[in-house]
Amino acid sequence: MKGICYLCGMKTTLSSEHIIPQCLGGVLKASLYCPSCNSECGHDVDSELARQFGRYATLLQIARERGENQPFTIVSDENGLKFRCDGKMITRADPVVRIDQDDSGKIKAVEVLARNEEELRSIFQSIAKKYNIDPALMIFEQVETPPPVGSHDFVLDNPLIHRSIGKIAYGFACSRLPQNIVLSKAFEAIRHFILGENEESLASSNFAHGSFMVDNRRPLHKVHLCLNRRERLLGGYVVLFGTFRYTVLLSETLDSGVEWPAIDYTYNPVTQREVVGNLNFIAPDLTREEFVAPKQTKEQVLRALQRGQDVIVAHSPMLGGVSVEAIGKNGT
Repeated sequence: MKGICYLCGMKTTLSSEHIIPQCLGGVLKASLYCPSCNSECGHDVDSELARQFGRYATLLQIARERGENQPFTIVSDENGLKFRCDGKMITRADPVVRIDQDDSGKIKAVEVLARNEEELRSIFQSIAKKYNIDPALMIFEQVETPPPVGSHDFVLDNPLIHRSIGKIAYGFACSRLPQNIVLSKAFEAIRHFILGENEESLASSNFAHGSFMVDNRRPLHKVHLCLNRRERLLGGYVVLFGTFRYTVLLSETLDSGVEWPAIDYTYNPVTQREVVGNLNFIAPDLTREEFVAPKQTKEQVLRALQRGQDVIVAHSPMLGGVSVEAIGKNGT
């Protein structure tokens, strides 16, 4: 399909764009960007969003149009062991090999914790050959390991995430608003921001506003546009998995002399169904500062994240009933 790229402005062949990345369960698509812009953003900003939030698609076993949900690593808080979670089960990421030697270097004992008997025998045979140990001395014992108490770090805010969230809100605006409006100068700043040409961030995690975006019952994706006509501000709200809330300043010079209907998209990635809300609802007007630099406390953010984590756990086939705690540390 040929048209004008909504990012670089070139008239060329357009490629299909998942407005919410399909690695997060997004299915809403539109032909918006040229292959070059799509590829650049995919390798740059979208990959960061996938790296930080793709694990939740894995936990929820969300179906993808292409590819597979990627496993992620959990580190045991007790002993530092790494575990691999693929959304269905948790296994050791690597075998553990302990070799006890005396002062002269002679082998006193060898302990191997493997993920299966075949791996165990292979590792022991390699050690036996290297240290001239009789393979017949190997003793195989089935060890039941309790579920690990572990943690993983994720980043809620960084420049790449902000640009990716800005791209979601902007892509949604492109799919719903007239082309001549979105391609106007009123949207130049957000385009430059998405392409990394604007140092000022036009997106922010925002837990001080937008409580209407979550119901604390379902891990919904939601994008909502709202126009403060008096201030000429067009803002976007983006929520992922009913947990991670962001606002985006799409334009601060947009003129509109007409009343806008609600411009909203809500999707349940678990059931893969669009959710229809109150079509007459319009989000409250925010100032420019409230969009890009909301005043929120650490406690406020952690409470919201905890509620969201509880929702994700409740909908995960693997984690149902497991306690998960959201902890803030070093900005993550």
